[in-house]
Amino acid sequence: MGISILKMPYLVQKEIFEQMGYMELFDLTFMSRPLKYTAHSLHIPCSTFEWRVGCPRTSINITLKDLNQRNVKIAFKIDKVPSNTMQKRVNFKRKLPIKRSGKQFVLKCGKDDAENLLILEDLTQHLLDMLRVEDFLLMSRLNLFGTNILEKTQKFSSFKLIYQDLTEEDTKKILESLEVDDFHLNFTGPKLRDGPKDFDLKHPIMELGNVDWLSIKSILAAKCERLLLGRVNHITQKDFSDIVRTWANGGFENLQELKLQVPWTWEFSDVRDSYVYRDDVYKSFDDMDITIT
Repeated sequence: MGISILKMPYLVQKEIFEQMGYMELFDLTFMSRPLKYTAHSLHIPCSTFEWRVGCPRTSINITLKDLNQRNVKIAFKIDKVPSNTMQKRVNFKRKLPIKRSGKQFVLKCGKDDAENLLILEDLTQHLLDMLRVEDFLLMSRLNLFGTNILEKTQKFSSFKLIYQDLTEEDTKKILESLEVDDFHLNFTGPKLRDGPKDFDLKHPIMELGNVDWLSIKSILAAKCERLLLGRVNHITQKDFSDIVRTWANGGFENLQELKLQVPWTWEFSDVRDSYVYRDDVYKSFDDMDITIT
């Protein structure tokens, strides 16, 4: 008669875990808190740890290496699944229905986004206790400020927020406190009543969409390699000239590519005297060896 792994000494449990497939290992950690604590000492190498929040469902996707150094991708989803197909497992601080299928686990979602974020926080902590992560990635349609997700790391390979209203403080945090290789704000930004503000633009790749909230001074001081902006409605002809001339004269520290859209008013012939035609703006750079498209 075999001995339950629960009754084995800690070092034996750890040795068994090290030879076990990842799905079986995670399965056991969901079932048993004592085994979960044993797994904390494994520090499993994890190439990528990706949060996808409300896109449209919520999940964590990880990439590990098997014993032959081949990539193993595992998904942990928070989703609607018929309860009769699931087994009750001891999970986190509560009993939560969970189903294992192929290379994924499905945790039954809560009644609303707020409850799903609580589940995501518990799931995140459960996994990070066992993993040694190389690269973090995040894509979210839900506001994560106030959760523990953004406290788990300050470094991301990719960071993307979609359709979110941010506070000025939250905007400053993600622009200036985080280290991100590829940074995207999609229909996302602060709602500022008192006009554009100064923010540091320092992530290597930044795609920010329309930026009525961003000062021209911030653009002129950008340290990005690629800065991709949408429409900049408050930019003037002088601002545009300053940006182009600064770049052409080597004033930007790292910039390789810059895109922005000028105001619609530049397109019309009946603009106020303070505006000039777009083509006239471009012609003002004829004395410089640059191309604007």
